[in-house]
Amino acid sequence: MKAGARVAATIELREKLCEIRQDGKRTPADMVVRDYYKERRFIGSQDRREISRLVYSILRNESLITWWLEQDDKRCSAREMVLCGLVFLENIDLPEIQELFSGEKYCPPKLDSMEREWVLAHAGKPLQHEAM
Repeated sequence: MKAGARVAATIELREKLCEIRQDGKRTPADMVVRDYYKERRFIGSQDRREISRLVYSILRNESLITWWLEQDDKRCSAREMVLCGLVFLENIDLPEIQELFSGEKYCPPKLDSMEREWVLAHAGKPLQHEAM
């Protein structure tokens, strides 16, 4: 599985988690992740591990990621949350993020100009901000 496809799967899982939360259900995240993988048996164990690592990392730091997005008047969509997680939690810079968001088959669509500017402005910054 391409690294971009892992990011796309992470976005898809994040969307599922948000849908469940919006419906008012209290399904544990691990059950949602388990069901996601059951439906996609083609995802290998190493890919599952990396996807899960990023999903849970974003969940653990959700309030901090949301703070950053709100500072820039960004929506807290699944795509924005994962993009923010890649920048702050994985310390990935713009060229590598553009490779992940290539728009190729199974990869997320390319970054728009506002997303590219946001990544450039925040790459290399720590997740914790003094104003938090």
